[in-house]
Amino acid sequence: MEWKQWALIGAVAVLILIAARIGKGHGRDTRANRLMKKYAVLTPAVFAAIPADEQVDAVVSHVLAKTVAARRANPIQTLAQMDHAFTVVYSVWAVCKEMAVSDFAGLMSTATKQLVEPAREAMQSIGAPLCAQSLEAMRVAHTAGEAYDEAQQAFRVAVSQECPLSLCEQYIAGHAPLFTGEDAPI
Repeated sequence: MEWKQWALIGAVAVLILIAARIGKGHGRDTRANRLMKKYAVLTPAVFAAIPADEQVDAVVSHVLAKTVAARRANPIQTLAQMDHAFTVVYSVWAVCKEMAVSDFAGLMSTATKQLVEPAREAMQSIGAPLCAQSLEAMRVAHTAGEAYDEAQQAFRVAVSQECPLSLCEQYIAGHAPLFTGEDAPI
């Protein structure tokens, strides 16, 4: 087997272990469970108390809590019923996390592949144009069956330069009403 196949197998194994630990951790006191319980409902008061460096985790945990409460198979179904602001944050988070533990081929073999286009749009809108461009280049090359190693490396460099998760924190702070109360459906 080639090193890419071994890396993909390793990434899948890590994701399975994480999923087993988080997804099957009902009732266990994991960080994910604590955050989902804490941020299941985002009222203005709860939102105001979220530390700035935990806002992205809070929004993601809120989406995941809604997914679990609705007994849905994946968060993508939940996002379709929530304000677009949740999709902006969740899609950027999911793509960045998948790319951190895998490569684009690995990402495209998961449900996160459905978030590539929303993440590209979100990255562009939050001020990460290099991330958006390299993500689009990977998607186009992957669809055409062409090599995308350069675009993948460009994405990793762009992430380190543009820090899209930090830009998500700024986006959340600038759009707080969309994440709380009446403006947050479901």
